[in-house]
Amino acid sequence: MEYSIRFFRIAARFLGIARIDLHEVAEILRSLGYTITASLPPKGFKVSIGGSGPIASKGNVFVDVNSDRMVIGVSSPEPEECINEFVMVERAITSSIEALKEVYFYELLAEIEVKSDVKPMEFMKKVSSRNVIVEELSKALGEPLFVFGYRLAREGTSPEESEWVDIEIIPSLVRPHSSLYVAIVYRSREREKVLEVGRRIRSIADAVRKLVSSGSDG
Repeated sequence: MEYSIRFFRIAARFLGIARIDLHEVAEILRSLGYTITASLPPKGFKVSIGGSGPIASKGNVFVDVNSDRMVIGVSSPEPEECINEFVMVERAITSSIEALKEVYFYELLAEIEVKSDVKPMEFMKKVSSRNVIVEELSKALGEPLFVFGYRLAREGTSPEESEWVDIEIIPSLVRPHSSLYVAIVYRSREREKVLEVGRRIRSIADAVRKLVSSGSDG
């Protein structure tokens, strides 16, 4: 079984009363060797230039900003590179812009596709057996149903909070008979916890691999 990291991003959402100025961020990113890819409007008198979307790149690394939500994110298909660049960008931003000293939360977003020798839809059908929800809804609808995927969350938290985990595992919609799609949202006020999960992303993919393999044996 093999896997590929389709998307990997780490972001920080800051606390503050003034929105992020894209020109200030652009100057900081230039000093770090980034090329500004966004077309920024001219600076104005007493005006903070805001916006949302990708703003700069360096090799396979991209930086995006949402000035209204006070978010700065770094993405790359290579987790280690993304983590290193995020640390550098965050340090440069917080040391240069006094209004962005306090972080509300850090967030990891990742998408992984795990290729399997076991057909994912068959695996899901197998783990659907003796599922009360499946049985009752199958009876109500008059159709044989199965659990197409699973979505897991951190106990004791909810999606609007600064501490949140959301893991989705389903057969890939484009390769449902050969691959599993895994989407991960990991959010925390603790920066190192988020970075550590990012460093373990391949171990998480391997855990999915072992899960499918063991499920096919039982």
